Amino acid sequence: SYLGHTLVIPWSYLGHTLVIPWSYLGHTLVIPWSYLGHTLAIPWSYLGHTLAIHWSYLGHTLVILWPYLGQILAIPWSYLGHTLVIPWSYLGHTLTIPWSYLGHTLVIPWSYLGHILAILW
Repeated sequence: SYLGHTLVIPWSYLGHTLVIPWSYLGHTLVIPWSYLGHTLAIPWSYLGHTLAIHWSYLGHTLVILWPYLGQILAIPWSYLGHTLVIPWSYLGHTLTIPWSYLGHTLVIPWSYLGHILAILW
């Protein structure tokens, strides 16, 4: 739901299902998931397919094999205090995400839009 300029995403676990009430549409987005080795398998019900995301860590690089595009997304990352720094190679820029915890809320200032993305967990 929207609270001013804050996107609040409630979620819960039911077994291996991530349940996200989608207030904007009045629906619930249900995402079953499971781990197969280093593969996060997400059945994509809307398309009737399964999105298989293979991932591994190489030092401080998160390597994601994106089968749909047949490409590999390599995301170097590091922590600087409470900032997650992600060099965005495709654009030649760096995506810097400051974050902090407020109770069970992950607060991410969204600099591009000047808003705050708050994720309750």
